[in-house]
Amino acid sequence: MPGLLLGAGTILTVLAAEAYAEAGADFLVSPVAAADVHSWCQQHEVPFIPGVMTATELVAATSRGASLVKLFPAADLGPGYLRHILGPLPDSRIMVTGGIRADRQEIRSWLEAGAVAVGLGSDLVPSGKLSSSRLRQLTASCQELLEAVAAVRAG
Repeated sequence: MPGLLLGAGTILTVLAAEAYAEAGADFLVSPVAAADVHSWCQQHEVPFIPGVMTATELVAATSRGASLVKLFPAADLGPGYLRHILGPLPDSRIMVTGGIRADRQEIRSWLEAGAVAVGLGSDLVPSGKLSSSRLRQLTASCQELLEAVAAVRAG
């Protein structure tokens, strides 16, 4: 699929980073700001999105060169937390993940709070086989959520 980027998540060790990069991952994501993984990714020119929860972790990750960080677990913290952390750190680029509902209003709340991206997991793609009908439902849900994102970005 032209333009498709494949990422691998929950990268906690350099060994995992090596394995997924070798398997073809275009970028790696972690729930933590693993400095050794970040260093390895920089040396091997593999984009890395470290996970942060606090302003201190955010500053440390961006100081190491992260241009995008993952706020995790975002749903437990809420859009208000994101808004507050961006107050003194307005140039930070934050993707929110962890318990985010696949809901137009929820996506809107996060984007309006300052998120540059929203990661959705099991609420969008529940576990189990992806049958033809579930694939159609997933496609429709994705289209609806992308419309919500476009509406927020349009102003």
